[in-house]
Amino acid sequence: MFKLPFKINFNKKSKTDTFLTIDIGSSTVKTLAFYNDSESRLKVIGLGKEFLPEGAVRAGYITDLKSVIEAVDETIYQALANTEHRITDAIIGISENLCYSQVTTGRLNRTTPGELVTEKELDNLKYKIIDAAYNTALDDFVYKTGDLSTELIHISSIPAHTKLDSKIVDDPTDLPGAKVELAIYNAYSPEYHTKQLQKIADTLKLSVLAMVPNMFSLGEALKKLTKDNELDCIILDIGGETTDVGIMFGGGLITTKSLPIGGRHYTEQLSLQSGLTWAESEKKKNQYYFGQTADTETSFIETVMTETTDLWLSGLETLFNEFNGVRTFASDIFVVGGGSLLPDIMAALESRPWTKSIPFREPPRIKRVSISELDFARDTTGKLNELDYIQALSLGLMGEY
Repeated sequence: MFKLPFKINFNKKSKTDTFLTIDIGSSTVKTLAFYNDSESRLKVIGLGKEFLPEGAVRAGYITDLKSVIEAVDETIYQALANTEHRITDAIIGISENLCYSQVTTGRLNRTTPGELVTEKELDNLKYKIIDAAYNTALDDFVYKTGDLSTELIHISSIPAHTKLDSKIVDDPTDLPGAKVELAIYNAYSPEYHTKQLQKIADTLKLSVLAMVPNMFSLGEALKKLTKDNELDCIILDIGGETTDVGIMFGGGLITTKSLPIGGRHYTEQLSLQSGLTWAESEKKKNQYYFGQTADTETSFIETVMTETTDLWLSGLETLFNEFNGVRTFASDIFVVGGGSLLPDIMAALESRPWTKSIPFREPPRIKRVSISELDFARDTTGKLNELDYIQALSLGLMGEY
């Protein structure tokens, strides 16, 4: 059993001077090294990227632990190669399809409103919320997997909002009031996955500061980008093997879902229909996108790409209709992830009528986020210019918790 990576309190946040963030994707591992300077400004002081063997990670699941450990070790070596810091504290991201998370609200009606709210009252309410959130997450896990034996590990618990007599407060402790309301974001992950992440850390002699749902850290980064702590939006994270969707209201990540289709499926479909190897298909796909294929090949590849995009859009539309608790969706859609580099995907999002059956407040506004726009951390390496570092960079914000 792991301790909670974030303390559930309302005190001033304590910051770690130096730490690593580790993003384990389907095809690569990315690591960033961070430093908090005297002005509490995050600095990226090193970065590393290593490709994984085919199939080492499938849709977030680690299937070849040895190869992943070696890749993480190599990225840490790269990230620290040009710094004198020896950094062992680490924040590790967890793929959304391996997280079960939601914001749960609890209320306390006090019989003695004239007396000050005590820390014990708050603690009791917090842990009631955590228990309720766990039961909901477990039900969701069993419904999706049919697995009755796996334990879920509580990886994150972060206050979303606190109200005292219907007014937002930072900390209700030692204040009088009749009604306390807490909303807490809780996240859980299957024990077998958190044990693998802990094994990676133990092998490499890392101290895990937190295991964080990737979607939560992306949401925090978007609030920095928009300078809107009450942000209403949709996050579309298009990875290699999954497309993750997060729904944010009032600055809080309300719910998430994952679609098992990503950028790698374009390569796989091309390989299946052409008879080329996976590596040859990946090369051919990239040539097609850069207009470097022969005329005799272009029409065939375009057909395969269109068919795959149709499948992806159909799955995305179905996924949105499965958000049963959302009556209307925010109109701002922020797109991240390496899969968003595929021109077919962005063109389809912007031009196809996939949103007609989805209750958006207004016609969706779709924006692909570039790493240069995320200015909450200063890049001292001059190398942080790849789209797929966005997740590792966003995880850096978790060092402030």
